[in-house]
Amino acid sequence: MKKLLFFSLLLFLFSSCEKLQDEYCWMCYIHYYERMYINGNIWEKRYIDSLQQCGYTKLDIQKFEKYKTIKPYSISTCGNHIRWQDCFCIKIEDE
Repeated sequence: MKKLLFFSLLLFLFSSCEKLQDEYCWMCYIHYYERMYINGNIWEKRYIDSLQQCGYTKLDIQKFEKYKTIKPYSISTCGNHIRWQDCFCIKIEDE
């Protein structure tokens, strides 16, 4: 009896776990930043873009987030104008 209870509990736990190869739809948000220092003043521009990605596994979306996230980098010769972006995705739950 204990073995049956243990195996049924184990089966329930495995069936409720999210599988890495399952494909889902994701809502991805990309935050763009730009900052410039002009005569001691800070000028900053921020905006957000979102897109829905369907048919991607959790591993695929992690690669997408890593690819779309960029550390701050200078776009001017003196280094007072920088850009960077962050990306994160949220799984869209089935209703």
